[in-house]
Amino acid sequence: MEHPEYTEPEQWPPQWSARSLFRRPRRYTPPAAGRPRPPRVRRRRRKLSPWTTVSLAEVAAHLTPRQAVVWLLNLEAMIRLYESITGRALARAERALELVELKEVSRRPIRSYSRGMRQRIKIAQAIAHDPEILILDEPLSGLDPLGKRRIIKLVKEFRDAGKTIVVSSHVLPEVEAMTSEIVLIHHGKILARGDIHFIRELLDSHPHMIRIKSPQFRELAARLAAENYVLNISFEPEAGAVTFETHHRDRFFNRLNELVLDMGLDLEEITSPDDNLQAVFDYLVER
Repeated sequence: MEHPEYTEPEQWPPQWSARSLFRRPRRYTPPAAGRPRPPRVRRRRRKLSPWTTVSLAEVAAHLTPRQAVVWLLNLEAMIRLYESITGRALARAERALELVELKEVSRRPIRSYSRGMRQRIKIAQAIAHDPEILILDEPLSGLDPLGKRRIIKLVKEFRDAGKTIVVSSHVLPEVEAMTSEIVLIHHGKILARGDIHFIRELLDSHPHMIRIKSPQFRELAARLAAENYVLNISFEPEAGAVTFETHHRDRFFNRLNELVLDMGLDLEEITSPDDNLQAVFDYLVER
Protein backbone atom coordinates (compact mmCIF):
# COMPACT_ATOMS: atom_id res chain seq x y z
CA MET A 1 0.00 0.00 0.00
CA GLU A 2 1.45 3.38 -0.96
CA HIS A 3 1.24 6.33 1.40
CA PRO A 4 0.26 9.74 0.11
CA GLU A 5 3.04 12.23 -0.36
CA TYR A 6 3.84 14.16 2.82
CA THR A 7 3.25 17.90 2.78
CA GLU A 8 4.31 20.40 5.43
CA PRO A 9 1.31 21.56 7.49
CA GLU A 10 0.49 25.24 7.42
CA GLN A 11 0.56 25.44 11.26
CA TRP A 12 1.98 22.99 13.78
CA PRO A 13 -0.15 22.04 16.80
CA PRO A 14 0.39 24.37 19.82
CA GLN A 15 1.99 21.64 21.95
CA TRP A 16 4.71 21.16 19.32
CA SER A 17 7.16 23.81 20.39
CA ALA A 18 10.70 23.94 19.06
CA ARG A 19 12.01 22.80 22.41
CA SER A 20 9.71 19.81 22.57
CA LEU A 21 10.62 18.73 19.06
CA PHE A 22 14.25 18.39 20.04
CA ARG A 23 13.26 16.18 22.99
CA ARG A 24 10.96 13.98 20.92
CA PRO A 25 12.19 11.21 18.67
CA ARG A 26 13.15 12.48 15.20
CA ARG A 27 11.77 9.39 13.56
CA TYR A 28 8.53 10.08 11.75
CA THR A 29 6.12 7.70 10.09
CA PRO A 30 3.65 9.42 7.74
CA PRO A 31 0.03 8.59 8.56
CA ALA A 32 -2.13 6.60 6.19
CA ALA A 33 -4.76 9.33 6.33
CA GLY A 34 -5.75 12.33 8.38
CA ARG A 35 -3.73 14.86 10.29
CA PRO A 36 -0.25 13.91 11.54
CA ARG A 37 0.09 13.46 15.33
CA PRO A 38 3.20 13.64 17.49
CA PRO A 39 4.50 10.47 19.11
CA ARG A 40 2.68 9.54 22.34
CA VAL A 41 4.72 10.25 25.47
CA ARG A 42 4.03 8.28 28.67
CA ARG A 43 3.57 10.25 31.83
CA ARG A 44 4.96 8.83 35.01
CA ARG A 45 2.36 8.21 37.69
CA ARG A 46 2.99 9.61 41.09
CA LYS A 47 4.01 6.86 43.45
CA LEU A 48 2.59 7.31 46.92
CA SER A 49 4.27 5.83 49.95
CA PRO A 50 2.68 5.48 53.41
CA TRP A 51 4.58 8.61 54.44
CA THR A 52 3.47 10.77 51.50
CA THR A 53 1.54 13.88 52.53
CA VAL A 54 -1.58 14.34 50.40
CA SER A 55 -3.88 17.34 50.72
CA LEU A 56 -7.62 16.90 51.14
CA ALA A 57 -8.15 18.74 47.86
CA GLU A 58 -6.04 16.17 46.02
CA VAL A 59 -8.05 13.32 47.48
CA ALA A 60 -11.42 14.96 46.91
CA ALA A 61 -10.55 15.70 43.28
CA HIS A 62 -10.74 11.98 42.48
CA LEU A 63 -14.10 11.45 44.19
CA THR A 64 -17.67 12.06 43.19
CA PRO A 65 -19.58 14.62 45.28
CA ARG A 66 -21.37 11.84 47.15
CA GLN A 67 -18.14 10.00 47.86
CA ALA A 68 -16.46 13.22 48.99
CA VAL A 69 -19.21 14.01 51.51
CA VAL A 70 -19.22 10.45 52.91
CA TRP A 71 -15.42 10.46 53.07
CA LEU A 72 -15.32 13.73 55.00
CA LEU A 73 -17.96 12.49 57.46
CA ASN A 74 -15.97 9.30 58.04
CA LEU A 75 -12.81 11.34 58.50
CA GLU A 76 -14.51 13.52 61.11
CA ALA A 77 -15.75 10.43 62.98
CA MET A 78 -12.23 8.92 62.96
CA ILE A 79 -10.74 12.15 64.34
CA ARG A 80 -13.30 12.23 67.18
CA LEU A 81 -12.66 8.57 67.96
CA TYR A 82 -8.90 9.17 68.01
CA GLU A 83 -9.29 12.12 70.37
CA SER A 84 -11.52 10.08 72.67
CA ILE A 85 -9.18 7.07 72.75
CA THR A 86 -6.08 9.21 73.16
CA GLY A 87 -7.60 11.16 76.03
CA ARG A 88 -8.70 8.00 77.81
CA ALA A 89 -5.29 6.38 77.30
CA LEU A 90 -3.47 9.39 78.72
CA ALA A 91 -5.74 9.44 81.78
CA ARG A 92 -5.14 5.74 82.43
CA ALA A 93 -1.40 6.11 81.91
CA GLU A 94 -1.20 8.94 84.43
CA ARG A 95 -3.27 6.95 86.91
CA ALA A 96 -0.97 3.90 86.58
CA LEU A 97 2.16 6.05 86.97
CA GLU A 98 0.65 7.64 90.04
CA LEU A 99 0.01 4.23 91.62
CA VAL A 100 3.65 3.22 91.25
CA GLU A 101 4.75 6.75 92.28
CA LEU A 102 6.49 7.67 89.01
CA LYS A 103 4.24 10.51 87.87
CA GLU A 104 6.71 13.22 88.85
CA VAL A 105 9.46 11.75 86.64
CA SER A 106 7.22 10.66 83.77
CA ARG A 107 8.78 13.23 81.40
CA ARG A 108 12.22 11.66 81.68
CA PRO A 109 13.35 9.02 79.14
CA ILE A 110 13.31 5.46 80.47
CA ARG A 111 17.00 4.99 79.69
CA SER A 112 17.76 7.40 82.56
CA TYR A 113 15.76 5.30 85.08
CA SER A 114 17.32 2.99 87.65
CA ARG A 115 16.59 -0.74 87.60
CA GLY A 116 13.98 -0.40 90.31
CA MET A 117 12.22 2.43 88.47
CA ARG A 118 12.15 0.36 85.28
CA GLN A 119 10.59 -2.49 87.24
CA ARG A 120 7.87 -0.13 88.44
CA ILE A 121 7.30 1.04 84.85
CA LYS A 122 6.61 -2.58 83.86
CA ILE A 123 4.09 -2.90 86.67
CA ALA A 124 2.44 0.36 85.56
CA GLN A 125 2.10 -1.06 82.04
CA ALA A 126 0.47 -4.20 83.47
CA ILE A 127 -2.14 -2.34 85.53
CA ALA A 128 -2.87 0.57 83.17
CA HIS A 129 -5.96 -1.07 81.63
CA ASP A 130 -7.34 -2.08 85.07
CA PRO A 131 -7.27 -5.87 84.51
CA GLU A 132 -9.39 -8.31 86.48
CA ILE A 133 -6.56 -10.88 86.51
CA LEU A 134 -2.98 -9.75 87.09
CA ILE A 135 0.01 -12.12 86.70
CA LEU A 136 3.33 -10.88 88.10
CA ASP A 137 6.65 -12.68 87.71
CA GLU A 138 9.23 -11.63 90.33
CA PRO A 139 7.58 -8.20 90.77
CA LEU A 140 9.96 -7.11 93.55
CA SER A 141 13.15 -7.91 91.66
CA GLY A 142 15.59 -5.00 91.62
CA LEU A 143 13.54 -2.82 93.97
CA ASP A 144 14.92 -1.13 97.04
CA PRO A 145 13.19 -1.70 100.42
CA LEU A 146 10.98 1.37 99.98
CA GLY A 147 10.01 0.32 96.45
CA LYS A 148 9.17 -3.20 97.65
CA ARG A 149 6.91 -1.76 100.30
CA ARG A 150 5.08 0.32 97.68
CA ILE A 151 4.48 -2.64 95.37
CA ILE A 152 3.39 -4.92 98.23
CA LYS A 153 0.90 -2.26 99.30
CA LEU A 154 -0.33 -1.95 95.70
CA VAL A 155 -0.83 -5.71 95.39
CA LYS A 156 -2.84 -5.76 98.60
CA GLU A 157 -5.00 -2.88 97.36
CA PHE A 158 -5.76 -4.79 94.16
CA ARG A 159 -6.62 -7.86 96.23
CA ASP A 160 -8.96 -5.86 98.47
CA ALA A 161 -10.63 -4.49 95.30
CA GLY A 162 -11.66 -8.04 94.38
CA LYS A 163 -9.11 -8.66 91.65
CA THR A 164 -7.23 -11.92 91.10
CA ILE A 165 -3.45 -11.65 91.42
CA VAL A 166 -0.98 -14.45 90.70
CA VAL A 167 2.58 -13.81 91.88
CA SER A 168 5.47 -16.07 90.88
CA SER A 169 8.62 -15.67 92.96
CA HIS A 170 11.55 -17.61 94.41
CA VAL A 171 11.91 -15.18 97.33
CA LEU A 172 9.44 -16.75 99.72
CA PRO A 173 9.46 -14.04 102.45
CA GLU A 174 8.38 -11.51 99.81
CA VAL A 175 5.50 -13.74 98.73
CA GLU A 176 4.46 -14.15 102.34
CA ALA A 177 4.42 -10.36 102.75
CA MET A 178 1.80 -10.15 99.97
CA THR A 179 -0.47 -13.10 100.74
CA SER A 180 -1.00 -16.16 102.92
CA GLU A 181 -2.62 -18.19 100.13
CA ILE A 182 0.18 -20.04 98.35
CA VAL A 183 0.95 -22.90 95.95
CA LEU A 184 4.36 -24.49 96.57
CA ILE A 185 5.92 -26.11 93.49
CA HIS A 186 9.15 -28.11 93.62
CA HIS A 187 10.66 -29.86 90.57
CA GLY A 188 7.40 -29.43 88.68
CA LYS A 189 5.25 -30.99 91.42
CA ILE A 190 2.80 -29.24 93.74
CA LEU A 191 3.92 -29.82 97.33
CA ALA A 192 1.19 -27.87 99.08
CA ARG A 193 -1.64 -25.45 98.41
CA GLY A 194 -3.64 -23.26 100.76
CA ASP A 195 -3.05 -21.04 103.78
CA ILE A 196 0.55 -21.01 105.06
CA HIS A 197 -0.36 -21.34 108.73
CA PHE A 198 -2.86 -24.13 108.08
CA ILE A 199 -0.22 -26.05 106.12
CA ARG A 200 2.23 -25.59 108.98
CA GLU A 201 -0.29 -27.03 111.42
CA LEU A 202 -0.49 -30.20 109.30
CA LEU A 203 3.26 -30.80 109.52
CA ASP A 204 3.14 -32.74 112.79
CA SER A 205 6.54 -34.36 112.26
CA HIS A 206 8.22 -30.99 112.88
CA PRO A 207 7.75 -29.38 116.31
CA HIS A 208 6.59 -25.77 116.46
CA MET A 209 9.12 -23.19 117.58
CA ILE A 210 7.92 -20.37 119.86
CA ARG A 211 10.29 -17.56 120.78
CA ILE A 212 9.46 -15.38 123.79
CA LYS A 213 11.35 -12.24 124.73
CA SER A 214 10.96 -11.23 128.37
CA PRO A 215 13.07 -9.93 131.32
CA GLN A 216 11.93 -13.08 133.25
CA PHE A 217 12.76 -15.52 130.43
CA ARG A 218 14.70 -17.85 132.78
CA GLU A 219 11.87 -18.11 135.32
CA LEU A 220 9.43 -18.77 132.48
CA ALA A 221 11.66 -21.52 131.06
CA ALA A 222 11.92 -23.14 134.47
CA ARG A 223 8.14 -23.31 134.90
CA LEU A 224 7.51 -24.68 131.40
CA ALA A 225 10.35 -27.22 131.44
CA ALA A 226 8.18 -29.56 133.55
CA GLU A 227 5.50 -29.81 130.88
CA ASN A 228 5.67 -33.02 128.78
CA TYR A 229 4.68 -31.29 125.54
CA VAL A 230 7.77 -29.05 125.68
CA LEU A 231 10.45 -30.93 123.74
CA ASN A 232 13.36 -28.52 123.76
CA ILE A 233 14.39 -25.15 125.24
CA SER A 234 17.15 -22.88 123.94
CA PHE A 235 18.30 -19.59 125.47
CA GLU A 236 19.47 -16.30 123.98
CA PRO A 237 20.91 -14.44 126.99
CA GLU A 238 22.14 -11.44 125.02
CA ALA A 239 18.67 -10.89 123.52
CA GLY A 240 16.86 -11.82 126.73
CA ALA A 241 14.79 -14.47 124.94
CA VAL A 242 14.04 -18.16 125.10
CA THR A 243 12.80 -20.50 122.35
CA PHE A 244 10.55 -23.48 123.03
CA GLU A 245 9.84 -26.46 120.74
CA THR A 246 6.49 -28.18 121.17
CA HIS A 247 4.10 -30.49 119.34
CA HIS A 248 1.03 -28.92 120.97
CA ARG A 249 0.81 -25.21 120.38
CA ASP A 250 -2.67 -24.86 121.86
CA ARG A 251 -1.71 -26.46 125.17
CA PHE A 252 1.48 -24.41 125.29
CA PHE A 253 -0.30 -21.08 124.83
CA ASN A 254 -3.00 -22.01 127.36
CA ARG A 255 -0.31 -22.70 129.94
CA LEU A 256 1.57 -19.53 128.98
CA ASN A 257 -1.55 -17.43 129.63
CA GLU A 258 -1.87 -18.97 133.09
CA LEU A 259 1.78 -18.25 133.94
CA VAL A 260 1.50 -14.66 132.77
CA LEU A 261 -1.36 -14.11 135.24
CA ASP A 262 0.25 -16.08 138.12
CA MET A 263 3.80 -14.73 137.77
CA GLY A 264 2.99 -11.29 136.45
CA LEU A 265 5.33 -11.82 133.50
CA ASP A 266 6.31 -8.90 131.32
CA LEU A 267 6.26 -10.26 127.75
CA GLU A 268 7.96 -8.04 125.16
CA GLU A 269 7.60 -10.24 122.08
CA ILE A 270 6.19 -13.61 121.00
CA THR A 271 7.12 -14.96 117.56
CA SER A 272 7.13 -18.29 115.72
CA PRO A 273 10.44 -18.57 113.81
CA ASP A 274 9.25 -21.57 111.79
CA ASP A 275 5.68 -20.46 111.14
CA ASN A 276 6.50 -18.89 107.78
CA LEU A 277 6.59 -19.83 104.14
CA GLN A 278 10.34 -20.51 104.03
CA ALA A 279 10.17 -22.94 106.94
CA VAL A 280 7.11 -24.69 105.49
CA PHE A 281 8.88 -25.08 102.15
CA ASP A 282 12.03 -26.43 103.80
CA TYR A 283 10.02 -28.96 105.84
CA LEU A 284 8.12 -30.14 102.76
CA VAL A 285 11.30 -30.52 100.68
CA GLU A 286 12.95 -32.53 103.47
CA ARG A 287 10.00 -34.94 103.48
